[in-house]
Amino acid sequence: MTFLDVLNLAMAGDSKRHYSKRLDVSRPSVTSWFTRGIIPEDDVLVKIADEANLPRKLVVLAAYAERSKNPIVQSILRDEYGNLAASTH
Repeated sequence: MTFLDVLNLAMAGDSKRHYSKRLDVSRPSVTSWFTRGIIPEDDVLVKIADEANLPRKLVVLAAYAERSKNPIVQSILRDEYGNLAASTH
């Protein structure tokens, strides 16, 4: 599961405009997460998790794996949130 997967799950089919309103962020910010791979600030990651009733740890680990430039760190984080995602379903 990538951060983009987390976003799609959190949006639950909603439009970017409606989703941005639910999170109280700008629509261009939400669009940049999808089109440019921008990772939101930590406080927004917590909002994403809470609003979608997803484990905060899952959302943060997925985001940090995308944010990291180190392939070893990415692999460690992806393994960790992969294990977490498997245990929550």
